[in-house]
Amino acid sequence: MKKYLELFFTVMVLSMFCACGREEADNIQTGSTDIADPMEGSDIIQEAETDVPVEDETEINAPVEDETEMNTPVEVETAILPEEEKTVYEAYLAANAGHGYLYAYFDYDYDGKQELYLRSNTYNQVWKYADGGLKKIDGWTISGENILDLEWNEIEEDDSADTANSEEMVHEGVYVYVEQNPFKEQTAWYVEEQDFLDQYGFGESDPFYEYALPDGSMRLVLYYDEATGLGCGLRYYQRDPDEWITSGVYGFSFLGTYIPEPWDPWEDRLNVDYTKYESYKGTTVSDIEEENIEYDDAGRVAHYEAYATIDGEVVRILNMYYEYDDNGTLRQREYHHYHLCFGSTFQYWYSYFDELGRVEYERAYITHGSVEYYYIYMDESDEPAYSLYLDCNLGTWMPEFAEF
Repeated sequence: MKKYLELFFTVMVLSMFCACGREEADNIQTGSTDIADPMEGSDIIQEAETDVPVEDETEINAPVEDETEMNTPVEVETAILPEEEKTVYEAYLAANAGHGYLYAYFDYDYDGKQELYLRSNTYNQVWKYADGGLKKIDGWTISGENILDLEWNEIEEDDSADTANSEEMVHEGVYVYVEQNPFKEQTAWYVEEQDFLDQYGFGESDPFYEYALPDGSMRLVLYYDEATGLGCGLRYYQRDPDEWITSGVYGFSFLGTYIPEPWDPWEDRLNVDYTKYESYKGTTVSDIEEENIEYDDAGRVAHYEAYATIDGEVVRILNMYYEYDDNGTLRQREYHHYHLCFGSTFQYWYSYFDELGRVEYERAYITHGSVEYYYIYMDESDEPAYSLYLDCNLGTWMPEFAEF
């Protein structure tokens, strides 16, 4: 990926507070800002200066429309970020170059300290430093004001950095799903994987489970504390042609396990006969007009397809591919069905098996994205001890950890 232009901000801060008692105060907002030449300085945030001359530097009184009212004097610290925070903000902007970001300073909790906020110009998401990474500000308001009505400053970018259309697109940093309790509103983006693991207490721990695809590329690293029920994981992309991002990693976390009931769909996942030529959830096809079956050199089914007439047109309604190892054990099955015949759910369904022929990993299409199942065996039993379910909702991986 091309090196992004280092960003340096020179910030002018105006503090405006209304003397309407102690209940209301306006947000502190910055004035206009220019982006400095990268060779002219070394700090991304420089000391804030006010353009309102005052004799007493401890008080900043701005005029109000009603001159009979005066602002309550408030002391505000200058906006100088610690080095750790600057590093995180810079890394995030570099990782998202080309997407358009704005910035501003607000005294969010009225403690006299300004904090830096980044806002996505595309999605109107607002980010703030927290716990070694960035967290999303929940909702559409900051200190009671709509984020669209606040004064934001544009961050200029290098026009040559067109990562959005790059064939070598890389998803930098770790985006973490934190919308579920008890993790709601926690840090949602980390610069490094280690930062994410440290935050959840697994920085020095060995993985509980790992899964790599048949080509050797890592797909999942899972951490889990059986004593506390706390778990977190990293789901990797390695240039999957059917994914919207070609390379990167997502994080997720969970607390506690889910124990399926006998009628639960989880149990259906454990009772699939992958050798049958049937559709999703075992619905057999009775009106097949033509079948084609191909066998490998050992006489095993390598490809199966079936055709039927739907609305006056002959269409392929089932299509499956099978792969075996040298011992004759099924290692992969690729499944497709016709969505107008069986629905869109699981119309694409990929299953991978271990050396004992047990299903180990599955990925399938659903309407809002895809779902994945990881089956974790603690011994040579045919039944898994645990299973991790990941629901990919437009790029966000939502976990559920089941114990059998």
